[in-house]
Amino acid sequence: MVAAGGDSFSSRYRRDRVLFGVATFFFWASLYLYVPILPVYADSRVGSLTLVGVVIASYALPQLLLRVPLGLWFDAIVHRKPLVVASLAMCAVGALGLAFAGDVWLLSAARAATGVGAAGW
Repeated sequence: MVAAGGDSFSSRYRRDRVLFGVATFFFWASLYLYVPILPVYADSRVGSLTLVGVVIASYALPQLLLRVPLGLWFDAIVHRKPLVVASLAMCAVGALGLAFAGDVWLLSAARAATGVGAAGW
């Protein structure tokens, strides 16, 4: 069976699986690659272990609030690709924000952005 563009179904299926694997890798890498050094990095920026705890915990609050509603939304729609891309973008924004944030509130906001992205999974 040949599709309109000349690709066979199996080659498109294989390509889609590879793209999904690459997207999944980058999604999880953007969430967890920096986690082992985040407390030390946050401590060097804010200097208070209490505020380091705020930065670390700010990942969980968006997930607590958004995981179920986003899951229901994903289940209710047919075209999920835009939401998957938005989740990936939130993870990327959060990871970049962590790299460039200079104070505790920007670190917390960036970490919260990664939590929003993770809720989209």
